Amino acid sequence: MTESVDLVSEHLAPLVNLNLRDNEGFTLLMRASQQPSPEGECVNSNSDTVSVIKHLLDSGVNPEARSPDGMTAFEMAVQFGNENWNYVVVLLQHGAKVDNQALLRFIVANHKLIPHAYLTAVLDAMQARGMDFNSLDREGNTILFTKDVYSSISSGQDPSGSLFKILVDRGANPLVPDRHGYSLLRFAIGVDKDYGLYLLKFLVRTGVTTHQPILTDATRSRPKRKDYFDKSVHYMPSPTEAAFKVEDVQAFKLLIESGASNNRELFELIAQLEENCFYKTKVKTEMLNILKQAASQPRSLKSWCRLTVSHALICGTRREEKVTCLPVPQRLQQYILFHDILSEELQTPEEISHHKQSRRERRGFSKPTIIFCCRLGSRSPPNANTEGE
Repeated sequence: MTESVDLVSEHLAPLVNLNLRDNEGFTLLMRASQQPSPEGECVNSNSDTVSVIKHLLDSGVNPEARSPDGMTAFEMAVQFGNENWNYVVVLLQHGAKVDNQALLRFIVANHKLIPHAYLTAVLDAMQARGMDFNSLDREGNTILFTKDVYSSISSGQDPSGSLFKILVDRGANPLVPDRHGYSLLRFAIGVDKDYGLYLLKFLVRTGVTTHQPILTDATRSRPKRKDYFDKSVHYMPSPTEAAFKVEDVQAFKLLIESGASNNRELFELIAQLEENCFYKTKVKTEMLNILKQAASQPRSLKSWCRLTVSHALICGTRREEKVTCLPVPQRLQQYILFHDILSEELQTPEEISHHKQSRRERRGFSKPTIIFCCRLGSRSPPNANTEGE
């Protein structure tokens, strides 16, 4: 293989057929794609193997040729145990045919094994090819609903380097609902363990909550009929109502204060909950009082201004950069970014303890993650330990 690489690197004459196969049925491109990437190699480096792959592709080598075991050079480069992501980027840039959804699922499922620089480079290459990170998968979800993605926002980790943020920075929209109309904010209330809390806080930071009333109204105005996807018609509670039902005081306060429900919904919730909530626990009584107070007492001018400015900034992970550019005092910038309601230091120990207990006691609503094998066209059964809806 080394001799072949050296020959190609010296730019063979045009008469040489670079699609020829060796005695085992592999082409030069296939062999090059299987070469271990040098340890510590930088993205977009021009190592010998990368140069060979580029030269072969520029010379018209067929990247879709398959090996005796049915794999293309691209599939060889991404297969487990031979993660030559630098080669993957080059092959993508030169138009290698690939199932975008399958590749994205494979990358998401294995993102912890991929160095950050390679991960962003591969996603950038996919985006340059027209990959839509908001397309729905076979289960009717965008990639942000995947456990591997939302669990990347967890305690003790800097969310700025999370897979969730990386995808949002590349166009994944946290406002796009699933096929049933479930918003990501509503989904966060049903996520088991503490993942839901971190996801909820992250969504508040990105400004999603001020857009939720529109999503809630859109969901409730959808035609109530059965179709191919919706096997049953059921009422879908808003994020605020869902937080009330599971007695998640912490999430409930975050949602109300950050504008996830407009006044009309708050009044409707009071009437509905007082009529249907026959057995009121101590926590539900407390939450109902919070709801009544929020509906009966108008927001302060400062609170209205915060929600208005937050909504005008549009949601996204770069909101903090935009806010810090505003010609206002730092304390007001922090207020616009909801620092006052996001800090656990401002919550009582009882609230934090009850929040954690309530999440342990209920099952989550996350969708099973599809793990794709090295053959990008196939998939393995969902992981048994993924959370069911």
